[in-house]
Amino acid sequence: KLLRANTLHLSQEKLEETPLVPGGKLKLTLKEKTATANGKSRLRVAVEIDYKQKSGAVSTTLTFDSERTLFPFAGMPHENGTYILALACR
Repeated sequence: KLLRANTLHLSQEKLEETPLVPGGKLKLTLKEKTATANGKSRLRVAVEIDYKQKSGAVSTTLTFDSERTLFPFAGMPHENGTYILALACR
């Protein structure tokens, strides 16, 4: 089930953050925005998750095109299941 949907508007090299349902924070930084051959946007985004007082528990950079949804992280326990994070570029 969907626990929360947040919308963040990313600007070049500006850190944006939002709380995560199981605790902790999601931090996103737009590193680069380019155009693809079909005219869509391609984003390179730095992703960091702080979880249970561990700053940078997850830290990576993702590249994805507009109109795509990625499910880059799963595994944090939540209630009787597993928390899965989805990131979308619109």
